[in-house]
Amino acid sequence: MPELRILFSENEIAVRVRQLAEQIKQEYQSRIIDVLCILKGSFVFAADLIRQLDVPVRVHFIQVSSYSSTESTGTVRFHFSSSSRLEHCDVLIVEDILDTGVTLQFLLEHISLQRPSTLRTCVLFDKESKRRVDVKPDFRGFQIEDKFVVGYGLDHNELYRNLPHLAVLL
Repeated sequence: MPELRILFSENEIAVRVRQLAEQIKQEYQSRIIDVLCILKGSFVFAADLIRQLDVPVRVHFIQVSSYSSTESTGTVRFHFSSSSRLEHCDVLIVEDILDTGVTLQFLLEHISLQRPSTLRTCVLFDKESKRRVDVKPDFRGFQIEDKFVVGYGLDHNELYRNLPHLAVLL
């Protein structure tokens, strides 16, 4: 097994998730939030985040893929698991990590076609130095270095998602 170096501890992540939830609650007040959880990587983050929100929430899942091993392919494929329409809804896309921005930009364009009232994004980890398109999250947890990271839902060949912390794969 490869060696790992912890980047953010379980406690550091929990504190930041609570802070993000507070920011989101302030933004949405008591409106219903349609949370789009991007599978598979953001399921841990989304679960922790929505439990911190004391506003009404509907959860939807989108399976998106643009990676092969540790590199982005640049091609986005997705499957939306909900038949719900998002027209006139307050939509929050919850993503684990934002790097090139290609996937998030694709999703924003696709979801916009459904004409939500609002469409915002929340990412836990942001590799701004990898950005290939002009997309910025509305809510961001941590800025991270340009290293391949695992844990807290993020994987390498489907392994390490269960780690409670974020680690750099060495």
